[in-house]
Amino acid sequence: CIRDRLGSGQSVTVDNTYNVFDSIGFYFDAESHGRTFDFILSDALNGGSTLYSTSFVVDSTGINIININQAFAGGSNLWALLGYRGFSGKTAHFSYNDTYAGGNSSFGAIGSQSNWASLDHRFIAEFSNTAVPEPTSFLAWSLLGLTSTSLLRRKRNL
Repeated sequence: CIRDRLGSGQSVTVDNTYNVFDSIGFYFDAESHGRTFDFILSDALNGGSTLYSTSFVVDSTGINIININQAFAGGSNLWALLGYRGFSGKTAHFSYNDTYAGGNSSFGAIGSQSNWASLDHRFIAEFSNTAVPEPTSFLAWSLLGLTSTSLLRRKRNL
């Protein structure tokens, strides 16, 4: 089970407008390059439901991008968990100043991690917007398209 392994994680708060979690990238130490780790996106640190999971090999650039491409409710608090598969060397980097206002970091056996509110992983979370056009703006664009088509046909007939 992935959750029984040593790992660390970072909480991420979903924005109300930009609620599609496109991807997340973590910075890794050179010692972990070439090693396979697991990634779990969950709805709670300990005992939460798995919302997304995958395995990846840390590449030599030090940053690994994990594509998620899922929409979540705005304001949701998600946990991005890294399972180290028994590796105990240098792995995901921590930042010593808590610059991400919506996050906390954790470390330990996945499922019983210690929470560190004063540290964050160095990570990049990319979100996008799934806003659907309002009916009035959709109607306006449709009318504009029909008007343009009508004018082009009329011009050809002249």
